[in-house]
Amino acid sequence: MSSSDGTIEEARAKNTVDRRTLLNTLRRLKVSLTSETFWQGVGVLLMDRVTKQAVRAEVFSGIGFYSRPHGAANTEMIVGYEGGAENPYVIATRDEDTRKRVAKIDKDETMAFNTLAVMHIVKAGQVLAYLAGHVADAVGLAKASELNDLRAFVVQQFSAPGHTHTLVSGGTVTTGVAPVVLPVPAPATAYPGTVVLKGQ
Repeated sequence: MSSSDGTIEEARAKNTVDRRTLLNTLRRLKVSLTSETFWQGVGVLLMDRVTKQAVRAEVFSGIGFYSRPHGAANTEMIVGYEGGAENPYVIATRDEDTRKRVAKIDKDETMAFNTLAVMHIVKAGQVLAYLAGHVADAVGLAKASELNDLRAFVVQQFSAPGHTHTLVSGGTVTTGVAPVVLPVPAPATAYPGTVVLKGQ
């Protein structure tokens, strides 16, 4: 008898309920529905060789973070069965096609992304927000304090009684106060600045 042959006892051991349960504790499925609290994934073909097994599983996405994939994305999920087949739950998800196209990062960098835009923490300590594939378009943002300083300066230039002009005409020097001209009214209140993206 060769070493590859198994005994009846070994065959029985390989097909016990406990062993089948252990082998199916974690499964990798294709995401097919994400519009509810329970996502749906599809797995193996059933015995009719046509219908794919559908699994509805509760999503554990992490505290303070949640995302849903694009409807046309090729997404996958890892499903666990801690309490048996009746209690599936999603413990990991990924969209590798979009990740390869969008999330091109270096060591010590982090990115949150979808198919259109990204929030990128780079190793230089900056937080960049830009459209996918347009990292070069990410520019520095003014601080609200800087805009308010500029506003105060401009308003001061046009405040009453006006600003002083020195005129030189035909060798004659004339100094006077020009009339107040406000081609664009100054905002009544300070600019609020961005309240979402802040930087140093």
